[in-house]
Formats: sequence, structure tokens, C-alpha cells
Amino acid sequence: MMKVNLKLTPWLVSLSMGLCMGLTVRSEERHPAFATTLDYLDYVFFDKEGSPEVYELEVYEKRIKEIAEMGFKKIYLRTSSLGYAHYPSKVIPMYGEGGVTHANYPEEAARLAKTIRTYDVCKETIRLCHKYGMEAWAWDGPFETGMCLPYEATIKGTDHAEVRNWGFVDPFYLEHLEYYVMRDPELTANALTRTARRLPIGKIVCTEVKERMPLQVTADNVALFISDDNVTYRRVTRPFRFTSGLTEKGYNTFSIEDLDIYANYVKIGHTVPFQDADPEAISFAFMVGEDQLHVFNIAGEEIAVTWMINGSRIDGESGRLTPQENCALDYGAYEVGFYVGRLHDETQRQVFVGVPQYRIPAVMDHQVARFAELAAYPFDGFMVNIRSHSRTDYAELYGFNPEVREIYKQLYGSDLWTEPYDLKKLLMIYADGIADYLAKCKATTGGRPLYLSTLPPAELGERAVQGEFNAAGTAAFERLPWLYDRYFKEGSVDGISMMCRNFADYFTPERTHGRKIRVGVFRECYRFLTMCRPENYDFEADMTALYNDSSLDEVELYETLEFHEVPEKAAFLRRLLNGEK
Repeated sequence: MMKVNLKLTPWLVSLSMGLCMGLTVRSEERHPAFATTLDYLDYVFFDKEGSPEVYELEVYEKRIKEIAEMGFKKIYLRTSSLGYAHYPSKVIPMYGEGGVTHANYPEEAARLAKTIRTYDVCKETIRLCHKYGMEAWAWDGPFETGMCLPYEATIKGTDHAEVRNWGFVDPFYLEHLEYYVMRDPELTANALTRTARRLPIGKIVCTEVKERMPLQVTADNVALFISDDNVTYRRVTRPFRFTSGLTEKGYNTFSIEDLDIYANYVKIGHTVPFQDADPEAISFAFMVGEDQLHVFNIAGEEIAVTWMINGSRIDGESGRLTPQENCALDYGAYEVGFYVGRLHDETQRQVFVGVPQYRIPAVMDHQVARFAELAAYPFDGFMVNIRSHSRTDYAELYGFNPEVREIYKQLYGSDLWTEPYDLKKLLMIYADGIADYLAKCKATTGGRPLYLSTLPPAELGERAVQGEFNAAGTAAFERLPWLYDRYFKEGSVDGISMMCRNFADYFTPERTHGRKIRVGVFRECYRFLTMCRPENYDFEADMTALYNDSSLDEVELYETLEFHEVPEKAAFLRRLLNGEK
């Protein structure tokens, strides 16, 4: 979720002007339908029109009508906050139950908790979509049962404070951590940390997340700080070499070399603190796990580190670092840095929070029950999306649950925990679990369509995920086999929304078993509207090309609220989808 500053008036004016001017006659050419994901939490949090206590149904209806007037044909309703429902549920608690809300947005959180108890958002979204000529589909995620930071974190107990304010972990999993995918028991964080500290650090290389000129980190203002305990930091006084430049694609990059650092924690700071810095001004920004942050020892070997951020202003002395979910940002007066090795509590069971182990029968029953509650509503269809708030750079280290160990023994005659194993075979065991889940979900829909918003098949290349439009929270699943042949043969999946890149040519009649599989593309709105845009990205050209691509059945935009930040883009899309000159 990203906080936005809603400026609704220009967007609404552009819509009303279009309606007054009238629409041209749509041509007979075939165009894909445009669909949009509606994250109800974001609308309640950031659309301030109406009562501050309840997101009034009249305001919500106005937004639904606006979406329809833009030309969208379908709304995907996001129905939960990870492990907490936005609708009356008997399987998972409702948002706000037990005091579990967003602590950083107390007023907005109270508004959501009260609103979803005032009216049923699923029921009303379906009614309103149908009233304004759109389909209403439920949006659900098989890997959205909690949130995990990118290092090998663990949680203990069920107390809210003990889960580091991860209040949205489904209580079913808090009571059974062993139901999440478990890490390879033979590969501990201690071993990774010992390896990382075998030799001193010799080089740090950083590449920014997008074009930024001029580079804010320079030889004149960069400083390094080190610590043994993340409490007391000291500045590195030994001279080092700082170089900077541009990558082939024009992204800023810098390298700090000739180091000889041996420490538990390292921070990249400034020679003079930015006391008067704008707290919203980013000096430099990196995405964790996207090939932008690298640390090497003095032998030139890359080592494992956990990237972190100092979230308070510095006053000459460096403050503590805390782990970051998926990025490393320096907001002028802040610093970024890293722990040398992998963080976690070695005494606790190692699990990847948020990602269930679908080869465990109790997990399968619970997840299907969650889905079946949505299927009990008269939604027109269902979208299973693999985006996840849980992230790790080492997804292949997970999936070693005892149940999987037994399956591996039965299939291949060897012990997954103590003997060499084949990673592809291990991943296939998990992939079969996902296929079983989709089939069971489909069985609850009464024949209504089920779509899968997902990644290219593994045979298109190990890095097939890395396309022009990477979707947030999918990297952990890029090596997972997507068993399209089985989905189509069993009839569990009726449509594919392609993430990252277009691989529509893959879906030949032979692979779909003669079925008509509807194929669409997925676009992450915040990436191409307000942040992290692909190089030289042209929104209008992209939307026009997609609109005129007769090979596509659908374009899925995630999510509508982002258009409030850029009303001129919303106005363009309205003209395009309504066939205006």
C-alpha cells in the first residue's frame, strides 16, 4: 500500500466535461477489455471525501461510477489485508479484530474497521458494478497470508508485539508456524553469516533504481560508519576510493573500493549531516533483490548481506539500522547500510512468513475455505494473483517441510534433509500443490471463471520474470514452475493475466488442450505512473498499443486509485477507452 495525496477535483472535472461533450461512435474493431484492481483499504484510507469516521456508501458509489465512466469493464475487488478480511468471515478475522490495524495510520485504520462493519463491501461492490454496467470479480492471493521481510526472519508466539507489528499475519499461521514453507535445515543463517565474515569487506557497489541526475552521493559527501552491535557506530577513517558513473541504460551507479572493513554492520552516510534536508527528498534509492546492491570481500567474492535503513535524522552520530522490506532509501538526512550476513533468531524455526506450504492438508483446507467464502458471493469471476508482501532473495532455500520430505522420499527414494537433492524436483512438488489449490478453488465457483495473474513458464528462461514491467512482490516465485498444461487440462484456469512481459505466443491450442483461454497483460500502475517507470516509458503510447492489440482479451491495471495522482493520465485513458477523438 502506498499513501497518496488525493486531488479528486481535476479528475472529476475531466470526466464530466467528456460526458457533456458526447462520445464518438466506437468502431467495430476488436479491443481488449480494460479491468482495474480496486484495493478497498486504499480508498477508505486516502479518499477523504465525506465522513472522517466511515467511508460512506454514497462516496463509494460515486467512485464506482467514475471508474465505469472511464471505460473500465471490470473491477477486481481486493478483499483482505493479508490475513484479515474486509468482509464478514468465519475463516479469518475481520480487519480491526483484536485491535489489529495499521499502527502508522491510526485514524484511517479506525475508519476502515468501522466501515466494513457498516456495510458488506463485497455485496455492495457487486451491486454497484452491475448498476453501472461492469463485472465485479473477487481478487485473492495464495501467498498473501502475512508479511515477511526479505531476510530470513522468524516470528515467535502470537502476541502482536512479538511479531514486530506484522498485525496481518493470519492467526491460523501464527498458531502453526510450521505450516509456512520451511527453510533448508542444513543451511542456517549462522553458516551464511560465518561465510560472509570470512574475509574483510573490500568493495560496495550500488546502482540506483531509476535515472537520477545529478548523483547525490559524491566523493565529497560520502562517509562510512561501522559497528559491532548496531548501537555504537564509528566512522571509517582509512582512505577509500569512490567512483561513479552511468550504466548503459543511464542509471546512476557508484562504487566504494579499496576497503578493508571487518564489522557486523556497515552504513553509507555523509561527511556532513543534511540537517535541513527535506525529509521527502531522496538522495539515492535502491531496490533490494533487483541486482542493484552488491558487497564483495577483499578476494572479490560477493557476500551475503541484509540491507537496512536508519529511519531517524542523524546529528553527527549515526543511529541504529532497521531491516527494510524491499528497498534501501536515503531520505537526505537518513542513511542506508547492511548487516554482514543474514539476520534471524537461530533458536526459532525458520519459515518464510506469508507463503503457505500447500502440500500440508490442513493448509490446503484452510486456504480453500478462505476462497470458498468469496465464492459464496455472486461475483462474476475470480482472480488469483501471485503478488505477495512476503519477499526474500533466497526463495529456493524454502520448502523443506517434513511433509515435503516424505513426498520426496516416496518419489525419489532419498532424504531431502540429509542427502543431495534436485531443486527442480523439489520445486515441482510445491508447484503441484499450487495446481491442486487452483483446482479446488475452481470447484467452488459453480462454473464461474477463474483467472491466474502470474509469470512466464520456466522453459522460457530462468530469468523470464525480468521483463519490462516487473510486478512488485513476485521475485520470490520466479523459479517456481507454472503448470499451465495441467491447469488447462483440468479446467481450473480460464484466463491468464501476464505479469512482467507478454508471452501470449506460449498459449498454443496444443497447450490449452483446445480450450479458449482468455489472455491479458498486467500493469503495475504505481510503477508506470508515479514511481520506478521503465526507461523512456510512454504511458499514452503503451495504453494505445494495448488498446489496439486484438490478440489480447484484457488489460489489468493495478490499481485505480493511482490515477487520482495523475488526473491527466486518467483523462487520456477515458478518451481512449470511450473511443473519443
